[in-house]
Amino acid sequence: MLPAGRMIRRVMTLLVSIAVYAGLGFFAVGCLLRVLQYSRTPVHLRWELYPVPGEGGRRAAYGGSYFESSEWWTRPRKKHLVNEIVVMLKEIFLLHGIWKQNRRLWWRSYPFHTGLYLLVAACFLAAVGALTAHHSLSGLIFILAWICAWAGLLLTLIGSVSLAWLRTTDKNLSVQTVPGDLINLAGFALASLLLLAGGVSASMPPLNEAVYGLLTLRTDLHLPVLVSIGVIAGAAMVGYIPYTHMAHFIAKYFTYHAVRWDDAAKNKAIEAGITRNLALRPTWSAEHIGADGKRSWAEIATTNPERTSK
Repeated sequence: MLPAGRMIRRVMTLLVSIAVYAGLGFFAVGCLLRVLQYSRTPVHLRWELYPVPGEGGRRAAYGGSYFESSEWWTRPRKKHLVNEIVVMLKEIFLLHGIWKQNRRLWWRSYPFHTGLYLLVAACFLAAVGALTAHHSLSGLIFILAWICAWAGLLLTLIGSVSLAWLRTTDKNLSVQTVPGDLINLAGFALASLLLLAGGVSASMPPLNEAVYGLLTLRTDLHLPVLVSIGVIAGAAMVGYIPYTHMAHFIAKYFTYHAVRWDDAAKNKAIEAGITRNLALRPTWSAEHIGADGKRSWAEIATTNPERTSK
């Protein structure tokens, strides 16, 4: 029979492995639910914002549109996918919109997001290295994973703390900050701090052994207590993200592609959605609208409310 101390360590290691898989599972399910939620939202209003990256060419530079061409409806529409990809990459990896609109926020938000990207890269590289442990390149892969992990943890810690500080001291941001915002940032800061503190421990096994042991549910893997708690906290944050407003990384796809960049002259899906909505019978308390639950939106929209009220 194993000594009590060793048994506790094995149970703790198993819990850490389970937490990793549970965090990834909750993250995947949460992202799927968010996609379904956003895809089923009511039909959006047309924004008519330009420039649209898919336009390409000279018109994209000044915010023009293919509608400027004479008899545009007789020609096939050509979209420039490369332009859209470039704009997406600038927004994802450089936070171009925040840089233009709020430079002070960008200096705090950019290290935070970059740290998260590096941590994702570290996890991916570490998993690849663990699965190809006997390959000649596995050593190089783990070195890259180690660099990304340390840089990602440092940047995430710096970014989360500085964002929390800015949200509580800046008058424009403090009025928009709710306790959940600070709790989210505190969670990232705590997980990063625990992993950084535990990573320098003399009892910390090599990264390749730690990752392989966690992925294969090895109970004989000995991790420092701070690393174990940090991994569990990090896994909890990963699984928690899609269920909060931090899921804006999913919402952005719909905001950009389905709203801001949708300049199609005809959209059958939107037309079908509008047709369904016009058949709805709304009930509003505003009497001048005449939404009594009996008339459809189509009837309300084609009726002069002034004449009806009289």
